[in-house]
Amino acid sequence: MKMFPSSSCWILTSMVLVGAGCSSDVVAAATQQQPKPVATGEPAPAVPAPHAEDSRRELGPVVDAPIDPYRRDLLHLAYQAAAALPVDPHAKSRASAQELVVLACLDLEQPTLALKFAEEIGNWRRGTALADCAHYCALHGDLDGAARHLAAAEKIAGEIRLDADQQAWRYDSIVMKLARTHAWLGDRQKAEQLAAVVDQTSGQAFDGGWAASVASRADLVTADTLDAELSQLDGIIASATSGEAYNAVSVCTRLFDRFYADAEQREKIARRVRTRDSKLPPDLFTSGLMELARIAIKHDDKAAAKDLLAEARHFLSVSELTKEFRLGFTPLMAIVRFQAGDVGAAQGELEAGLEVYQNERETYRGTKRAKILRPFAEAYQVMGDTQRAGDLYELVVEEGMENPNSRPRAHDISETCLSMARHRFAPDQKLLARIREIVGGLGDPW
Repeated sequence: MKMFPSSSCWILTSMVLVGAGCSSDVVAAATQQQPKPVATGEPAPAVPAPHAEDSRRELGPVVDAPIDPYRRDLLHLAYQAAAALPVDPHAKSRASAQELVVLACLDLEQPTLALKFAEEIGNWRRGTALADCAHYCALHGDLDGAARHLAAAEKIAGEIRLDADQQAWRYDSIVMKLARTHAWLGDRQKAEQLAAVVDQTSGQAFDGGWAASVASRADLVTADTLDAELSQLDGIIASATSGEAYNAVSVCTRLFDRFYADAEQREKIARRVRTRDSKLPPDLFTSGLMELARIAIKHDDKAAAKDLLAEARHFLSVSELTKEFRLGFTPLMAIVRFQAGDVGAAQGELEAGLEVYQNERETYRGTKRAKILRPFAEAYQVMGDTQRAGDLYELVVEEGMENPNSRPRAHDISETCLSMARHRFAPDQKLLARIREIVGGLGDPW
């Protein structure tokens, strides 16, 4: 295991210091503007935005929010598929799939179910999952629950740090989330203590979960500190590794949302995301532009969203991404176009993309086909065409069965169940029976 340096990851340290050094009024102003992503058309869970003092006030244990029974059933099926993977030799794949279910449970405001699943994860990812449960509790005023889960996750992190066979970034992934929650709760000393041992190189590889954790620092940036924040981000975007640059861009998109009402500040932030000077690969650069477009729609600025979408589409068309990657953006762009008011064009874009898929299906690896098609089903569901979404979900389920090995089948069916749950798609009895058959039939060969 590589050594843990004493210097902390730049982005986490700054997050901790900003959060801990603010007055209660500043913290209140920041937390009252938490962004609500609209990437999939699914409304974000309602998260309380307490005053600094309120964020440390016990409101009682979190409970699962009311949810349609079929959505909870789909979460259980997703977890059943993930847990079917044998620990030997697929411990990593199993834990990764289980963690995805935990995150979906939290997104759908099912914290007790999330905790149940998190505690069953067998490797270091139990630590990151419990840290996410702790953060959910903190945000919702369950301080006792937050403390318990923080302690459990920190214990796992400590065991990993002492294990010579473990890699440092695993420890850092847990600690990043722990420090985020301690900073939110106002425990500056603990947050700084945790941040002090994060390896700077852990943030150099692209990781969506890591980026989401570090982006939370944007929630405590104020109008007075914005310029200093952007100045620091400039150096990261222009000169850092692609992973660090993506983390910085993630902070910028969060700032773009928070300061959207200020046209001057908004444009200043957007320039950081749109710069071609970064080391971001084409797919991540396109994703950044798409996120700006989604945020513009959230703020009912459809004209700006259309302009950003056109910019993303043009960049994608001249990029060196493979056809498979470009096709993956089609349903995402169609959703933005739909939400911007271009309904007919969005539907046409989806149909054209599906035609491309059918014509080139044999060129895609069998393990990728369900992953390529699934966002098309999601897009139709977002657009309200449940029948078309259902047809495609049926195809997604069968495409996931093309591989004779159960390992990719387990991942595909689990992710498809999560997709349906997130997007409020209720499978009919025939499709649900097929899903249960697949989940129940997972086994050798893996």
